[in-house]
Amino acid sequence: MTEQLITKLVDGVNPTIEATVFPVGMKNAVAVGLLDGSGNQISTFAVTSASYIMYVDEASATITYIGEALPGTAVGAAAWRIKRIDTSSGTNILYAGGVSTFTFIWTARAGLSYS
Repeated sequence: MTEQLITKLVDGVNPTIEATVFPVGMKNAVAVGLLDGSGNQISTFAVTSASYIMYVDEASATITYIGEALPGTAVGAAAWRIKRIDTSSGTNILYAGGVSTFTFIWTARAGLSYS
């Protein structure tokens, strides 16, 4: 891995256990790796602490778009996670581009493909 070390914590009670915090590929998230005294990995987990703004567009009686982004994100920025709720035949919730990444433009939501 090529992550950059953010911080290293050592348990004061058991100094042979340490937690190393690395940034991961999304905003406001880190990966925490727990190592034993020999440097062997015990466990790894991700921690996120992001609050998102949410836009809702009830485009029709059966189509609703929901967009999420970090506060301050412009509606024309490619930094939105967008899903479409279609109730024309049951309830289908699909993501723009078939992925739940923050890489879409809110103002382009109607023209995106969803799966």
